[in-house]
Amino acid sequence: MRRKNKSNTVIIGQGDVTLDQIIEVAQNRASFEVSDLPEFIARMEASRSVLTCAIKRGVSVYGVTTGYDAACGNRVGTDEIEALGNNLVAYHGCGVDKPLGIEETRAAMLCRLICLARGLSGVTVDLLRHLAQFLNAGITPLVPSLGSVGASGDLTPLSYIAACLSGKRDVLFGGEILPAAVALERIGMQPYRFAPKEPLGLMNGTSVMTGIAVIAVQRSKKLLNAAIAATAPAVHALEGHVEHFHAVLVDAKLHFGQKQAGERLRAILASAGIPQESIHHEHLQDPYSIRCAPQILRVVADALNWIEA
Repeated sequence: MRRKNKSNTVIIGQGDVTLDQIIEVAQNRASFEVSDLPEFIARMEASRSVLTCAIKRGVSVYGVTTGYDAACGNRVGTDEIEALGNNLVAYHGCGVDKPLGIEETRAAMLCRLICLARGLSGVTVDLLRHLAQFLNAGITPLVPSLGSVGASGDLTPLSYIAACLSGKRDVLFGGEILPAAVALERIGMQPYRFAPKEPLGLMNGTSVMTGIAVIAVQRSKKLLNAAIAATAPAVHALEGHVEHFHAVLVDAKLHFGQKQAGERLRAILASAGIPQESIHHEHLQDPYSIRCAPQILRVVADALNWIEA
């Protein structure tokens, strides 16, 4: 397990969280905590109050006092609300195949926590703090990689996270695969008992695909940087021409990623000096794979710029 940077604590509920911060938490290099600012607590409690009042007044609330999907016409008594939520978690425990990676799972958990901390889902602050404690302890739910419902929510994979919070299913902790209840006992945590709507709030979101995307972006950036770094020596090895990367050519079109790649290539090549072979006039053009590297790599760079935003 990587060493945490204790000086870099991510606070949930106090402004935006960056992709880099999500990655640091996913890689267990930073700890994080849920905000205790009065305005944050008030926002969470206001959302919760709306739900509580609706239940007391007998207002139909989807997935709380009604069934799900086609069964939403069915009404659920207040004495059945807790069982309805627990059944939702159990019902979706049907994932298959190998589990997601630790980084992807941790990123997904943090992304879900960030969403819930906006105070729009009617969940309690206790749930957020329990999830934060779970993550900071280094407990990782074993989430099967296949079985997500998709745009309607990563219901199946998120059900494994919800189940582990309540002491069910398996987790990875201290290099061992353990029942979640055993891992919780080892760190002195009680299994969480969900309040009304909290199972649905945890599960009905796209945080797993978001967490996976964050990790994929980070790895793609590394690959892009490696491709740029490998292209520069290839120019020398293939007796290429540095003039192909001149700013007048690379910046002629308004492709920001192309400009980025061209600037980095020129910087790397300049540090090694201008190769003698590049001044020979027998071969005026290098192969596409060399001379059009900025144009090729800019597709990835532009995509990553858009995805990050």
